[in-house]
Amino acid sequence: MISFIVLAMMLIVLLLIGVWLVSPGFRDWTERPKYRLLERDKAFERAEDVAVSTSDQPDHLDRG
Repeated sequence: MISFIVLAMMLIVLLLIGVWLVSPGFRDWTERPKYRLLERDKAFERAEDVAVSTSDQPDHLDRG
């Protein structure tokens, strides 16, 4: 039973790798969350830079 499950999972993984290599649309769909995360990270860093540059005091003085 375990051998069947392992074999089935290996076939599924190999099938997904094959589709990923052949289909640019599938590749875009699977990698879209990564690019969304990177875009949000850049937006957060820009917002943080703006907040720091408009602040009157450096961050280390605000906390203490």
